[in-house]
Amino acid sequence: MIVTAQLLDAKKLTEIALQSKAHWGYSAAQIESWKEELTITPKMFEDRIIY
Repeated sequence: MIVTAQLLDAKKLTEIALQSKAHWGYSAAQIESWKEELTITPKMFEDRIIY
């Protein structure tokens, strides 16, 4: 079931984003360099609907 994400989901969503990149074989260094861009922030919840 797809549901609207809540602010409390931000940490888990960030983990999913990072793990998703890792699945494609990117190096740990490359994933680390993207960490800020892949981190789900409270501001993102203000600007858009997240599922």
